[in-house]
Amino acid sequence: MRYSDLKAQIKTLESHWFERLPAGVPCGKDDMANGEVQFFSVENNDPESDADLPVVVGVGINYGQGQPKQPGSYPVHHLLAHKPPSLVEDYAKGMRAATDATLDAYCFAEQTWVANNYASGLGLWPSPQGAPRSYHYHLVATNFSPFISWWRWTEHTPKDQALLRSAWPKTQHLDDLLLQLNQHADTLWVGHGKEAVWGDFRRWQKKQGVGRWLLTHNLSSQTINMIRPFWMRPYRTVSART
Repeated sequence: MRYSDLKAQIKTLESHWFERLPAGVPCGKDDMANGEVQFFSVENNDPESDADLPVVVGVGINYGQGQPKQPGSYPVHHLLAHKPPSLVEDYAKGMRAATDATLDAYCFAEQTWVANNYASGLGLWPSPQGAPRSYHYHLVATNFSPFISWWRWTEHTPKDQALLRSAWPKTQHLDDLLLQLNQHADTLWVGHGKEAVWGDFRRWQKKQGVGRWLLTHNLSSQTINMIRPFWMRPYRTVSART
């Protein structure tokens, strides 16, 4: 898929779902959300290229963290509040580096990933002669919750996590993205975030019939070392079984 076409689709989806936020965004000194929202992003890996590449979609719990905003400025798109501002383009490279590490690890031991319930099958990513081609793809990010939290999701209490999830219990934005990308057979879906995501991702994936998927740790530069060994241990929860 060409980057320009992908970006246009992601911008349309972001605007569509932002307009459907509930009237009262749960943001304040006693709330978990900080006032920013982001449904989707796409990484512009090579600004000079509009190459036709496979698409990798990372599905996490939420997009990031930050201190609460002034009441008059929320809700606001998370990426518009950063520099340079953009509706959907993310210029940070940490998620891509972690995705590369995931793809490399999968290609290194595909059978173990499948046997331990972290991958839907063999051959999900090309690995010619043992050298994974893990850098040539467009990277899309989305999440189960569009709300940005004060701190990392798992640093909040389970009660606060449940309250924020209840403010956006829908998965229709994921369904919409899937519908947009279904015409591209080379899309790979990656559920990342461990206990905060894996169960929900597998339930959603089964319901929607997503055929090409991986599970991994949170896709950030801080988790690359955890990505390398985790797949050696089976994921045995009921929701993970096919």
